Amino acid sequence: MGESSTSDNTITPEQASQNLAFLKTQVESWFAVFFNVFGSVDRDNRGMVGDVISVWAGLAEKQDIAKAYRKVVDLFRQSLQQSDNGNTTAMTQDLLILLLPFLDAQDVAALFSTCLAQEVLCHKDNGVQKRGYKILAKLLEKGKAEEDPLQIFQRLDELSLGLTPAAKKDRFILLSLLILRVPSESLHIIPSLIPEAVLGTKEPSEKARSAAFELVVAMGQKMSQGGIVKRSMVDGMDEDGAEGELRLHHKSQSLTYSL
Repeated sequence: MGESSTSDNTITPEQASQNLAFLKTQVESWFAVFFNVFGSVDRDNRGMVGDVISVWAGLAEKQDIAKAYRKVVDLFRQSLQQSDNGNTTAMTQDLLILLLPFLDAQDVAALFSTCLAQEVLCHKDNGVQKRGYKILAKLLEKGKAEEDPLQIFQRLDELSLGLTPAAKKDRFILLSLLILRVPSESLHIIPSLIPEAVLGTKEPSEKARSAAFELVVAMGQKMSQGGIVKRSMVDGMDEDGAEGELRLHHKSQSLTYSL
């Protein structure tokens, strides 16, 4: 009798495939429901709803993901233009973090550009800034973003004056990921980061201090691989050495100058 009961509860691979196909037809409707629920609950209680959204995103077809993403990113952009307290903006950022593993290259590039902006990284709300840096880092970490690291460093430097202490940890994490992408002939970017990284190791937040230390380590590892520091590109260098290059030899403590 037990064997008969087990057999009655078992579905065939064909039935499972049909069930999955049916669920995919319901994705758009369920996204709308789950997004509303996600926005209505407290920040501390969104984890379970987020897990459900991620599961459905894994089932969704590309066009459904793209449609859901565009609705969320439009709401995100609208909220940036409004003078609210940041709650809506941060909520939409959390949704974007859930969807970003499933985005195509075009949407990734657009999202990266949207977050690498003054409206996000200099936002008055700490949570919006933190999530902005976190989205940028996740896009880089997953190998989805193909942006020029030197241009990103320049933009981040321009936006550093608006940085709040609460967002420093996520900024350090982003900088550590960017260091890995710097071409060996462009190591002049590293000296400009040293003051921020060293000061970061003295931050009150333990997590920020740890992230700053990881940034220092990442810079050291990058330099140990060898490369060129163009002295004319380093702030504060004397004009007399404008044409010089500092060459760092791979796995060597020696430094040689080519003038």
